[in-house]
Amino acid sequence: MQGFLAELKRRNVFRVAALYLAACWLVLQVTDVLGSLLNLPKSVGQFVVLAMALGLPVAGEVVAVLPGSRAGELTKLGPPFAATLAWLQSRRPSLRFVAPMANAHARALFERDLRELAPQVEVQLVDGRAHEAIAASDAVLVASGTATLETALLKRPMVVAYRLAPLTAWLLREMKLVKSEFFSHPNLLAGRRLVPEYFQEQVRPEVLGPALLEQLDRPDRATLLEEFARVHLMLRCNASQRSADAVLELVAGRRVAR
Repeated sequence: MQGFLAELKRRNVFRVAALYLAACWLVLQVTDVLGSLLNLPKSVGQFVVLAMALGLPVAGEVVAVLPGSRAGELTKLGPPFAATLAWLQSRRPSLRFVAPMANAHARALFERDLRELAPQVEVQLVDGRAHEAIAASDAVLVASGTATLETALLKRPMVVAYRLAPLTAWLLREMKLVKSEFFSHPNLLAGRRLVPEYFQEQVRPEVLGPALLEQLDRPDRATLLEEFARVHLMLRCNASQRSADAVLELVAGRRVAR
């Protein structure tokens, strides 16, 4: 143990950590003062804290990347997502990227895709912590699934993508097995297109990249956040209704039993 501590000291780990903590404290104090003077929303301070916790720059736009958690998802979405990051950086070099990984295998797969398709792009990979990564971002590139619902509840603009095996996608289309116009949770809940979603052959950098830039620059961002708030309220109301129904059903069952 002493040898380990000596090695950390030799590499100035303690000194760097102390300087980082001091810098974080200073940034938080400045943010608190400016927030009071400029009447900034509390979310600004929360964003700063989350960004520092994830090791992201406080200034500049951040894109969170969630290519899925299962190997099948990563195999299909990892390459186009990585290529999209390279496309984005070539058009907007100031962008920063954070990718929360669900597990070690998912991380290994996406690291491989980044090495092959986006070797010059710096991506902050973190283990888990998807909630924090989404909250600290300005826009999210996300695989279709429950992560899209979490992104909506955190009120972040997003671009949703999904790919199936070619044969599966062909069967779904030819046999008209999909009845819904949408597949992402936010759009399904709203009953209309709140966020852009792309399927199968549409999932490529020249489609996803411009869509993400549009989300970052969208002038109606406030309106979108209001729509996400409505989705959140609807989910809360539905949950309350389901809870009430369950209680009534339980009470009714007890009465019958008597």
